[in-house]
Amino acid sequence: MHENYNFVFISPNIILQLHRDLYKYNNNSNIPFIKYYLSLLLKAYKEFSLRVDFIDINSKINKGDRIKNIFDDRLNSYSKADILNICPDISKIMVEKTLNQLLNEKFIIKQGQGKSTKYIRNNTLKG
Repeated sequence: MHENYNFVFISPNIILQLHRDLYKYNNNSNIPFIKYYLSLLLKAYKEFSLRVDFIDINSKINKGDRIKNIFDDRLNSYSKADILNICPDISKIMVEKTLNQLLNEKFIIKQGQGKSTKYIRNNTLKG
């Protein structure tokens, strides 16, 4: 997972206790718990849909363009490892080649050195 994401683990015991409390204090009705649970599910789905890119299986986009698209749509900085996690079917050599090409085109900017190197889109370019 990406380091900027914050996750909170809620144990099943806490959820069951919440259900018991809502059931007890709402005249033995499951409706408040169901609404609460569905709102959590909806929130999780919306968060998931923001984090996931949908790829058209029939499109003929090449691997280099897929890596470039990572920087097109987001303002975050990414390491090689981040890109490899986002696109696990692309080899490390292809990622390095594409990053060097994007650096030469001044499409991205390199930040840091060694293992802490990150890449971010160059927002000074027009177009």
